[in-house]
Amino acid sequence: MSEIINGISSDAFLGNLEVLRSETVHVSPERKLKINVNDLSLVFSFSTDSSVKETKISTSVDNKTLNLNLINFKNPLGEGLLAPAEVGTLNRRKLYLSFFVWTPNHDAGLRIINYVLYIGENANGQ
Repeated sequence: MSEIINGISSDAFLGNLEVLRSETVHVSPERKLKINVNDLSLVFSFSTDSSVKETKISTSVDNKTLNLNLINFKNPLGEGLLAPAEVGTLNRRKLYLSFFVWTPNHDAGLRIINYVLYIGENANGQ
């Protein structure tokens, strides 16, 4: 997606994936991060499961909403999904997501999320 600022056009690519959107958001426990792209939504929530030692990502789909429950994400140095993962289609093109989460204050539930949405090849392979 070409962006024009002061007459200068720029694009960003990761291999053959075009960067659609990249942002950093500060998240508190009382607010979920919701990203809307056209008629699709991605919702990030956090939970803790003491029966599981590692981090885990649980997903569910409700109509056109992808819910991502990030379980045991509490590392102040950060953790996440750095390799783009396919999460859907947008205008007949594959939609990918990567993200990284820092938890500077786990007790207060404060986190910093950096996410990137990418669009790739046509979903039907053409």
